[in-house]
Amino acid sequence: MNNNLLHRKILAVLFTIVALVIYICVAKIDIVSPGSGVITGASDKLVIVSPDSGFINKFDLRTGSIVNIGDILFSYTNLDVFHQEKTLNELVLFADRRIVSLEEDQRLLKILLAGEISEESEFSAKNKDFFSQELSAYKLLNEYFSLRNEERNLKLREEKMNEEKDDLHDRVLLLKRKGNLLKSARAPEIEIINNKTEISQIISQITTGEISLLSLQNDIKLANNRFRSSVFEQLNNNAEQLEQLRRERLENRGQLELLRNKIKANSVLSPTNGVILSIERSFEKGSYVENAQPVMTIKKNNESKVIDARILAKYRPFIFMGTTAKITVNSPGYKKNTHR
Repeated sequence: MNNNLLHRKILAVLFTIVALVIYICVAKIDIVSPGSGVITGASDKLVIVSPDSGFINKFDLRTGSIVNIGDILFSYTNLDVFHQEKTLNELVLFADRRIVSLEEDQRLLKILLAGEISEESEFSAKNKDFFSQELSAYKLLNEYFSLRNEERNLKLREEKMNEEKDDLHDRVLLLKRKGNLLKSARAPEIEIINNKTEISQIISQITTGEISLLSLQNDIKLANNRFRSSVFEQLNNNAEQLEQLRRERLENRGQLELLRNKIKANSVLSPTNGVILSIERSFEKGSYVENAQPVMTIKKNNESKVIDARILAKYRPFIFMGTTAKITVNSPGYKKNTHR
């Protein structure tokens, strides 16, 4: 009797174990983790915005268009870059004009310095295509001809003074002969003294004239030296300006080339494979777009998600690769169960 009861209990336990194993194999068991998790990963929707403000010059896509990585979504002309390019171009052109002007000024200044100018009218006629009142050589040219006129006037005055000096020397010789005659004739002492006084006055007059002439010659020489110094100074100033302008022109030309390439390369490329989900408004060639303005939305293909979750160690035997899981998203205003 006792043996039969024991056998029945053993059979019941074995049957229960077998039934449980069969149930586990057949039935679906939800393993619920008492922990918390975070779903991470990029959204499958990508909003494309304009990098800068400008005018669109190419926009061929429509809603539903398929795009691949590297495809041109749209291109535009950046206003800041456009205005920078225009300003730099004006600076380069200004530098070109200024360099030509300064180089011509240098040429004319060297002619002035060498004194290779005969007449003002002849000089102006030869250089009428380049000569301008804006050039420093124009002001110095007037000073140059003024000095030449003063030199000619001084030369004429010197000739007259030399003639007068010769006449005075002749008078001195005559007065000396007169003095000798007065002495020979035993003239009154007063006449002899008066004759000597007149000779002294004439000699003094000659000396005064010579001093005056030397002073005028010295003034002309100083004026010429000042003029040459002014020309040298202007030549040096022009050389410094030319060096600076050429350097700035070289730098601006390089920057201008970069900006022009940037204008050509202002294209927004697709960063992913996908489909154009929506376009913000009817963009077309010539449309203005603001900086950071949304232009279109792309739905990315096969965008995966990553789920980070904490699960207690006792549930580890039930988790393996390929296991079906149910994800419950429970947040304020939103609740959804998802089977994975």
